[in-house]
Amino acid sequence: MRTFWKWCLALLAALCIAAPAAAADTANREAGYFDNTRAVLLLPAAGRNGYAARFLDREMSRIFRYPYYRLVETAERPAGPEAMRAAAVAAGADIAVWPVAVRFDQYGRYPMFGDRDPVIVTHAELVIYYWEDGMENVKSIGTRYFDAELEGPDTRPDYILDEMWKRLKKSFPYRRVPTDRSTNLEGPVTASDETTDEAGAAGKETPAAEEKAADAKTATNAAA
Repeated sequence: MRTFWKWCLALLAALCIAAPAAAADTANREAGYFDNTRAVLLLPAAGRNGYAARFLDREMSRIFRYPYYRLVETAERPAGPEAMRAAAVAAGADIAVWPVAVRFDQYGRYPMFGDRDPVIVTHAELVIYYWEDGMENVKSIGTRYFDAELEGPDTRPDYILDEMWKRLKKSFPYRRVPTDRSTNLEGPVTASDETTDEAGAAGKETPAAEEKAADAKTATNAAA
């Protein structure tokens, strides 16, 4: 009898774990997405510089699109990273992302004597907070930029922001086509390295198989 109740408890625990995943898959299908499409709470970029914030919004929107991601909304405006995680859980999101243009300031510094052109000084800092279901804490990546040079192509805001974004992309874990797990949108989800290992194992012969193939080739040539 005791064994029977143990099996019942184990079955109940399995159902509790599977229920949220099944609910997420159902929400995806009802919204016209795939079972394995991940729901993303993508918050509008914060920051005093509107140009830098719009730049971050544009780059984020290029990543989190159909069919691998489904955007969800929240009526809350989180005041910090931890509040972002709480809002993501409440919205049923698998991923939460909050880009912040911490600083983007430019000003001209004029020389003491008027025989030189002014120098453009740039101070900039970008941060992206992100959280994924299963993470204990919110994580962040960031980059800073400082330069002082004569006005030219290299002092344009779009050029500077593009250079900063290239740095951020190297550490940002999400891509337009996911690299942290398989791109299978309907079947079982596997990590990308597992998929690679399976593909490599399928296409690689063992030493014994290679030796057997060589013996067969030798026998064929001898017979000819």
